[in-house]
Amino acid sequence: MPLTNINEDDAQIPNVIHEDWQADVNDYSFFGQNWQDYNPYPEEQTVPSQGRPGQYEDETVTVFVDPLDTIEDDMVRNSITSLRAWGQGPVLAAMKGLGIFEVNDQETADQVVNWLGENYNNIFDGVYDSVIFPR
Repeated sequence: MPLTNINEDDAQIPNVIHEDWQADVNDYSFFGQNWQDYNPYPEEQTVPSQGRPGQYEDETVTVFVDPLDTIEDDMVRNSITSLRAWGQGPVLAAMKGLGIFEVNDQETADQVVNWLGENYNNIFDGVYDSVIFPR
């Protein structure tokens, strides 16, 4: 049964990166590490009861640990944070479009972010304006 009364502007269409822009995450590095190395990860931690009423044993909780919290270099932390805001797929598409395989400084990170600001909508399936395919 077809759906009716759907406003196309309100329809949720998944953003799938066009195959021409998809890239293997393992081909790219960020300050000498892979993208995955900067992803937050779950870790179980034991929290002491601290005398809470009705609770006498320590409690195990799962928290997410952000590897950026241990990085002391502000430039690295800020660069990775900026790239993370765009997401892995778009960042790799930008790097592919720029023909770069490593981000090791603020200038290169800014280049990727600027490219995304100008080309973001062109990397998804069915959203091409004037297409500049990756090199």
